[in-house]
Amino acid sequence: MRRVLVTLTLCAAMANLSGCVLAVGNGGDDDSSSWSSSDARDSNLAHDVRARLNVDPATQYADLSVSTDHDRVRLSGTVHSTDVLEKAVQLTLDTPGVRSVSCRIMVTH
Repeated sequence: MRRVLVTLTLCAAMANLSGCVLAVGNGGDDDSSSWSSSDARDSNLAHDVRARLNVDPATQYADLSVSTDHDRVRLSGTVHSTDVLEKAVQLTLDTPGVRSVSCRIMVTH
């Protein structure tokens, strides 16, 4: 958990300069060509993450896309603050079935 917080803090600091690319979890390949949402489990996991993001006041209006590949989730899009970025990642990590999160979220001011 400490590693996640340190990584989020560093990501938040870097997001002020440009965009954020963050991988949280137990390793895994983040090759873009290997990401797909082809089976029902992927679709259900993406739906569960999206539902959490849509009901939280901090993230419900964020411009975020969710894609999944087995137990890996990729968040991409734009948010208006690092607080929203951190909340989106935390909500995703707290979703049952999520093992890792790849965050490709741009913070705009």
